[in-house]
Amino acid sequence: MNPEEAARLLSHVASLDARIPRPSAEVARSWAAVLTAVPLPAAWTAANEHYRRSRDPLRPEVLVSAWRGQRHREGGLAVLAVNRISPEQAAAAAARGAARVRAAMGWADRTEAEQAALDRPCPVCEAAPRQRCRRLTRSGDHTDLNGVHDSRFQAEASTSGNAHAGIFVDHP
Repeated sequence: MNPEEAARLLSHVASLDARIPRPSAEVARSWAAVLTAVPLPAAWTAANEHYRRSRDPLRPEVLVSAWRGQRHREGGLAVLAVNRISPEQAAAAAARGAARVRAAMGWADRTEAEQAALDRPCPVCEAAPRQRCRRLTRSGDHTDLNGVHDSRFQAEASTSGNAHAGIFVDHP
């Protein structure tokens, strides 16, 4: 949050709480220094929520605490808001980066290679064609893997001629 946003927030808070004076530039700079990682919309929501639940004057640490809780609950997605990047933009950027690396290395696209590998049974875990590979857990249960075993890729690579197909394996 910058000082201008802090001034807007403090004006909003002053409209909710008569004990809070209209902010000066110095107070806005001080609050901005404490709330530097907190985006204005999150602080605004937290301020409203604070006054719904409490009669106490709002302090900056209440907003910081609310922002940390929101980030924790959202599993990091709130961090994208600080950087002004949507989850869709982040996913697209990651895909572009991975696609460039695959193209530069001459590797097959993971999706295509994995789909081709899934067409055959797995010699490691004995997963049937079109079923995901799995691994045996300590409790004796099976857990699906995010990818397929390397042997499935190697078998696919030997028939398709793609020697680098196995590079995309998700090991347990």
